[in-house]
This record gives sequence, C-alpha cells and structure tokens, in this order.
Amino acid sequence: MIIAKPIIKNEFWILQKNQEKIGNIESKNNIFTITIGNRKFVANNLQSLKKNNIVFEKVTVNRPCAITQVYGYPTDCLAYNPIWDVKKRIPLFTKRKKSRCWFAAGWYKIYQKDQWQIVQNPKLISIKRNRYLGPYHDKQSASLAEAQSIEDTL
Repeated sequence: MIIAKPIIKNEFWILQKNQEKIGNIESKNNIFTITIGNRKFVANNLQSLKKNNIVFEKVTVNRPCAITQVYGYPTDCLAYNPIWDVKKRIPLFTKRKKSRCWFAAGWYKIYQKDQWQIVQNPKLISIKRNRYLGPYHDKQSASLAEAQSIEDTL
C-alpha cells in the first residue's frame, strides 16, 4: 500500500511505501502528476488515484501548546514569544504572535500614584517607568514582600 502524506493542502503530497519516500504527487489546475523515480503519470482526479492503492492521509494541524507560564511565572492569558530579559531579570511575553506590546510574567509590586500596587502581568513600559519589586510566583508572595526591600528601593 502506498501512503500519500500531505505537504501543501490539496497541492502536494509525498508518496511513501514502508516508511520510505518513493515519489510525490503534484496538483495543478485539477490535474495530478505522480512522479515515482524517473517515471511520471497523469491523473484527472483523486478518485482514480485512490483506486490504484494510494491512501491519502488527512491534513493534521500542529497548533502550538497553550502556554500560560513563562519561565515558571504565571500569566492570565496565552503567552507568545517568551523571552528572559537578562538586564532586568524578568520573564517577558506578548499576548499575540505579532504584537509589539510586551508584558512581564508573574506578580509585581509597582510604585504608582504614590502607593504600592500589586499587579499581575504588567506592561513592560510600566516596569521601565516605575519602581517595582518582583517577579513573584503568586499574589500572596507579592503582598508579603518585605517592607525592608521596599524601603531599599525608595
């Protein structure tokens, strides 16, 4: 039995027999060209190919795993493009694949509007513009940040 594995949906397949590549199928304008070794065959539809012991595998979509942690720090959403900011020692991510807005994973204590606030996943710009403590793995750890360390940052 020959298995046709899809490479480009409805356009290109690799033919395999016993887990080894033996040829390919290419589709242009509903004309299928089968190449096996140096020989080429032409078919007008998929049904005629299926009659010749060619089994077409279904297209499998490889979706990325849902990442809800970045370097061990929790996020409240899906995290894309995870990186570690070496200079600030914080995990960063975006909320979309092509986003330019960066967020810091985890819980932070940020000094804003003359008081300390506990925030999960603040924007990177907030961390750059304000004093902060973190990252922490949970809200309780952030709220228990020692008063001494807060006084050191002032």
